[in-house]
Amino acid sequence: DGLGLGAPAGQPIGVSQRGKHTRVPLRERDRAIDLGDRLLILALLDQRLPDPQVRPIESGIRFARLLKTANRLVVPLFQRPYVWNEENQWEPLWNDLVRVADRFLAEPQGRHQPHFLGAVVLQQTPSPTGLMQERTIIDGQQRLTTLQILLDALHIELLAAGAVAPALRIEPLVTNAAPFRSHPEDQFKVWPTNRDRPAFNAVMGAEPPLDYRSMGFAGERMIEAHRY
Repeated sequence: DGLGLGAPAGQPIGVSQRGKHTRVPLRERDRAIDLGDRLLILALLDQRLPDPQVRPIESGIRFARLLKTANRLVVPLFQRPYVWNEENQWEPLWNDLVRVADRFLAEPQGRHQPHFLGAVVLQQTPSPTGLMQERTIIDGQQRLTTLQILLDALHIELLAAGAVAPALRIEPLVTNAAPFRSHPEDQFKVWPTNRDRPAFNAVMGAEPPLDYRSMGFAGERMIEAHRY
C-alpha cells in the first residue's frame, strides 16, 4: 500500500515516475479554484480502482463511484496505523496528481487512458436492510485515507476562496449524507484503525477555518497530511 498515483509495478514504494518532484503549494487561496478543477477531473472522469470485492484486480470501478456511494470503508484493527509522510508519499502523490490533471486540461476533448490508482481490496460486510453499506479495507488503506484527507483539505480551501459550487461537488466524495448516518462517525467515508481515530476525527470533523495547533495532536501524521 505504498505506490504513488499511477506508479508502475516494481517501482520503489512512494517514488514518483518522474524522479524529481517540485512541491506544489496547496494552501494558496488564489489557486484553490484551479486546484479544485484538477481534482474534480481526477475524481469525476477516468480514474479507476479495482472492484470493491475480493476478486481479481482486472475488474475495475471508477474512483468517484466508490466514494459517491453512501458507504463506510473501515480499516480493521490488525492493520498498521497511518504512516505516510511528505517526502516519500504525499509529495510524489501530489506531483503525480498534478501531472495527470494537467494532461486532461491540456486536451479536454482528447482520448485518455483510464488511470490506475493502485490495487485496493475491499471485503463486503453484511449490513441489515436499510442501513449504510460497510466494507473492510483489506489492502489500500494508506492510499484511501490520504485521498480522503486531500479531498477534505481541498473542500475547505474552496469554501475559503468562495468557490461554493466546486466545494459542493467535492463534498459527496468525503462525507456521507445525514439520512444514511446512524452514528456520528458514519459521516466519514473512511474510518481508520483505533490508533488513528482521534486525530482523524479531529481534522476531518473540524469546521473551517482550521487551526491545526488547537487540535491537540501535534506531530500526528493525519494532521500533518491535511496541513500539507
